[in-house]
Amino acid sequence: MNGEKRSKLIFYGLLLAAVLVVFIAPFIPKQAGREERASTFEGGETAVVDSIFPLYSIPGIKNEKLSTALSGAVGVIIIFGAASFIYRIVKTAGSRKDHTDDPR
Repeated sequence: MNGEKRSKLIFYGLLLAAVLVVFIAPFIPKQAGREERASTFEGGETAVVDSIFPLYSIPGIKNEKLSTALSGAVGVIIIFGAASFIYRIVKTAGSRKDHTDDPR
């Protein structure tokens, strides 16, 4: 896959993720206890996890749908940034390895 095709694929994938998170996620009905079930282990222990966006919302924003949409958009940006960073590290390490095997 050449660079232009890869760039388009990444752009459209990021756009799709952002659209889903910003426009669809706020309208999904909340289920009571969903967060507790997700954080409960088999033995009945509940994991306590600190989050920058507790319960999929941004503290201080009164509009629940807007808060959910913004927290989702920030999450997409953070995950995309982390994935890009890891990709560049792996790509750089791979190109260094290719040059060290050069018999010249």
